[in-house]
Amino acid sequence: MVIATNEQNLSAKASPFESNFLHLLCLAAEQNASDLHLDPMDGAVRVRIRVDGTLRVLQWIKGATYAGRFFHEAKKVCGFDMGLISVPQDRRLRAEVVPYDLRASLIPTLYGEKIVLRLLQRGKQFSLETYAMPKDAKVDLRRALQRPQGLILLSGPTGGGKTTLLYSALAAINAEELNVHTLEDPVEYDLPGVIQTSISPGEMSFAGALRALMRQDPDVIMVGEIRDEETALAAVHAAATGHLVLSTIHANSACSSINRLEDLGLSYEQVSANLLFASAQRLFPRNCPDCVQPDEANQHLVYNTFRDSLIPVRSVGCKVCGHTGVRGRALVFEYLTFVRSPNTGNREAQPHGSLKGQALEYLRKGVINAEHACSLE
Repeated sequence: MVIATNEQNLSAKASPFESNFLHLLCLAAEQNASDLHLDPMDGAVRVRIRVDGTLRVLQWIKGATYAGRFFHEAKKVCGFDMGLISVPQDRRLRAEVVPYDLRASLIPTLYGEKIVLRLLQRGKQFSLETYAMPKDAKVDLRRALQRPQGLILLSGPTGGGKTTLLYSALAAINAEELNVHTLEDPVEYDLPGVIQTSISPGEMSFAGALRALMRQDPDVIMVGEIRDEETALAAVHAAATGHLVLSTIHANSACSSINRLEDLGLSYEQVSANLLFASAQRLFPRNCPDCVQPDEANQHLVYNTFRDSLIPVRSVGCKVCGHTGVRGRALVFEYLTFVRSPNTGNREAQPHGSLKGQALEYLRKGVINAEHACSLE
């Protein structure tokens, strides 16, 4: 094994315990998993994978001695500091056995150290053209991306597709005539032609990196996340002084992105003057059409949420979907833009679509189940 700074190459030449770990990694990749979880239990390791947003068990490794040896080798293969016990660690790795780059995280738990690996497809292509957002939203986002300055904000939960949309937006405007620079925690995918900086917690904040970046003559800046007042103020200042800024923010809806910025110390006037486009999105597991059945037990849940008497459906699992009941994921998406009021001359938020409205439409078509659709309330 060769470790270079924070990266490690995983080779197929390994001990039996390493080989077992690499075998599980290959199985996860074959099933298009986004994450591989190694969960320490009492005398065992539970191995799970996340596919289409849903966690499921891949294998159990039982026996305290065997589980301990397996975890020891997995920790070594991932390049974690073997001398550190019960201390969170993060690593970036390159795997020779699968076409993925890996982001490995370790954190202490009651029964030992839990390891999670995020599988990042090497050479992944990003394109707004193929991103499954509504057509009108894509048109308005492209229009915002053509502006020389302003702020574009995306919101949604972890694993909801925000990073893919951010990268697709950057790919749409990336050109040699523009200095496009990202600040990420951490850098997940390599974007050819884009200058990318990984922010290390404890060493540099997003706000500090953004202030430094302003001296690098940027045209387009992507900030991984606006999470505090300092970063919010720096991002809006950059957007107001001739830069196009893209970022994410924790908010439950497109409109609440405005409230979140106000909570972080910005005035509504600052937000309305600089915000070009704000969106919120969710990715829900799609029902497998080969094993879908009526779900009368949840009809009351649908009525309570949507005041609609439709009978929802759910998939119960079959050979086609690997007995998971899931076949892909469905995107629900809402956004807002700002338009100038003809009456007051002020810029006002104009919402487009709604998460709940699209979820109800998917529910009527049998695309998603009631629990997911009704989770938006």
